[in-house]
Amino acid sequence: YKTTGEQIYALRHGYSNPSQVTTDRRILLYAKASYSFALYNKTSLIYEKTVEDKILFGALSDNDMAAIVTNSARYSNILYVYDSGGNWKYTKKFADENVINIAFSDDGDHIIVTTISVDSGEIVTNLYKYSTKSDDNYKWKYSFKSNSLPCGLYADFYKVICVCDNTAVMLDCSSGEIIGEYTFGGNLKDFEITPEFTAIYFNDASTNRNTIVSLDGSMQPVAIVNAGANAQKILLDNDTVYVLDGMQIKILRGTLLEADTALPLSEDYSDFIKIADSVYLLGYDTVNTERIS
Repeated sequence: YKTTGEQIYALRHGYSNPSQVTTDRRILLYAKASYSFALYNKTSLIYEKTVEDKILFGALSDNDMAAIVTNSARYSNILYVYDSGGNWKYTKKFADENVINIAFSDDGDHIIVTTISVDSGEIVTNLYKYSTKSDDNYKWKYSFKSNSLPCGLYADFYKVICVCDNTAVMLDCSSGEIIGEYTFGGNLKDFEITPEFTAIYFNDASTNRNTIVSLDGSMQPVAIVNAGANAQKILLDNDTVYVLDGMQIKILRGTLLEADTALPLSEDYSDFIKIADSVYLLGYDTVNTERIS
């Protein structure tokens, strides 16, 4: 849809369990636990592919490269990478690790992969950097034991940020050396990662409060605020955190999370995005928009 609500394109697909990944330019649509995936622009199909094993999840880069992770009878997971035209580019097989996240670096030639493995009964979290132009081993590897499940991954030319369910780490993208780490205790509810700073929303186990913490470029906490009992989702746009909190959107400015005037809502919503100076809110059977002054 256009931001005015006018429909641009509609697709009737045959996927029984569809999932999607989107960027500003493309939509990666795949059949979860099945074998097919396809790449679309705003108005048409670009290509469609079928793989030999069942698809677990996919990822999409800003320059339209697609990564597909599958199950396998012989391996834990297999990772396939395709270019913007659907041509095969890279394959990596994982024998005894499970792939959790994929991110593409800015240079277009490297990918960052998070996996989990087990050592002496403990969960080991692993981060790798691979070159999609080479079949050689990883460029670097960083592992840590803290029973952490990777939930989100970001990479650019300079850094890699991984948010887990109990910690967040930042690595140097060139060397894999750790830059900073932040550990928290409680139930992770949501998070947002940008090049400038990271926001983590979790229920603090020690206080039983819904908490939002902002982390700077070294993963150090800058501000910690109470999100409210009804907070559902957060969204980070430039230097502002928007919190979907019941019948309102709270606005927290800057890394210090300074409270601004809240945006009142007419009904409850489950999710939202922001485009320019408007938010688009997902209701039970409607999508509504509100302007943010």
